[in-house]
Amino acid sequence: MAGVLVTQIQHQFSAADGSVRALAQLRAYLTGTTTPTPIYSDAAMLSTITQPMTADSAGIFAEFYLNPAIQTRIKVIVAGGDFNNPLLDVDPVNEASADIDEDDIADGAIEAKLGYTPVADDGTVSFTAPQRYQFSPTPTVFHEDDLGYMGAPPETHNENFTIALDDTGKMIKKTDTTAYAWTIPLNATTAFPIGHGVWMVNAGTAGAITITRAGGVTLTAAGSVTDENKTLNPGGMVYVMKIAADIWKLTGALG
Repeated sequence: MAGVLVTQIQHQFSAADGSVRALAQLRAYLTGTTTPTPIYSDAAMLSTITQPMTADSAGIFAEFYLNPAIQTRIKVIVAGGDFNNPLLDVDPVNEASADIDEDDIADGAIEAKLGYTPVADDGTVSFTAPQRYQFSPTPTVFHEDDLGYMGAPPETHNENFTIALDDTGKMIKKTDTTAYAWTIPLNATTAFPIGHGVWMVNAGTAGAITITRAGGVTLTAAGSVTDENKTLNPGGMVYVMKIAADIWKLTGALG
């Protein structure tokens, strides 16, 4: 039985002065434990390597072999560091040929290097699950860098109403023949992120929609600086976007 070759581990994280992590150290353990297990310099697994194994001046470890019958955990630390707070913690490593690099950073290592705990896009500090970059129809938090919908989900509003956060990115439309007022709220009331907006469509055969400014809101059409309510006639379709606090811009065909 031949050992599993672990190719060069390139662990060249920059130190504070920009230099690489020279003379980093490596230890091998049984998977899920801190029980040491041997690593070998040859495929026949006849010659063990003294641990911790030390990287060269460029922070690169020599190739070594693992016992394929054992699931192995690898930890890497900076020279003189603490294996209880590794920069790399890969568990298990064993594959036909294993590569380890800085993408295998252990949970907690980023925080240790940064000196603070980064916050995920949903406000949590956990990065164990995939983060969501497309907001849901009923979000609790919006961010200016949200990807948003791939399309514009339609929603009918045959009524007078004020646009809300969960209308962001949607196509809101009127389908009957009654006239309505659709209001853009103050930022203090509804804090749409700058750069977010709403499609508005008058799909009725009669009855206009008055796109109404709440007190303190500025609304101008593209190519104009005239601040006024806009009339969206039957057949019209516009996009209304917040471009600054309480300043909105409208583009499209009012009909």
